[in-house]
Amino acid sequence: MEVKEIEEFLSKNRVSVEDALKLKGLEKELEKKFESSDCKVRKKVVFAIGVLASNVELLRKALSDECPWVRGVAAEMLGKLGVKDEKIISLLNDSCPWVRHRAADALSYLCKDANFALKAYKQLIEKLNDPSPYVQNYVVHALRVCLSSFGKAGMKEKEEVESVLLSYSSF
Repeated sequence: MEVKEIEEFLSKNRVSVEDALKLKGLEKELEKKFESSDCKVRKKVVFAIGVLASNVELLRKALSDECPWVRGVAAEMLGKLGVKDEKIISLLNDSCPWVRHRAADALSYLCKDANFALKAYKQLIEKLNDPSPYVQNYVVHALRVCLSSFGKAGMKEKEEVESVLLSYSSF
C-alpha cells in the first residue's frame, strides 16, 4: 500500500466500497485529507472512513460539515455502522433534502434499537409531510423499523406509530 492510492481514490469521479477497502492501512493519511477545502474530497474521505470503520469521531464531526454531501454521507455511514448519534435525528431538519433522506435512511438502521427508536420516532412522524418524496419514503421505512423494534408490548408509542402509518397514504 502506498499513499498514492489515496490520491487515486480521491481523484475518481465515483468511488465504491471496493475502492475504499483498498485503503486499509492508510487510514491516518486518509484522515488528514478531511481538512481539505474541497467538499468532494471530504465526502470521499468520510465514505472511505465509514467503509473502513476506522474513525467514528471523524464521522461524527462530519455530521456538522458545511457541505451537505459530507453531512449526508456521514449520517449514512454512522447508520450502517450502528453508531447511535442523536445528531442524525436532528439532520431530519437539515435544509438540504438529500441530507434529510440520508438521515432517515440511517435511522432505519439505528431504530432497530428500541431505545433509540423511542428517541427518533416523533421527529420521523413530523417528516412524513416533508416536501421531498424521497425523504417521505425513507421516513416511512424508518418508522416501520421503529414499529418492529417496539415489539409486541402494548406501548403507546407503538400504537401511535401504527396509527400514523395506517393513515399515511403511502403505507
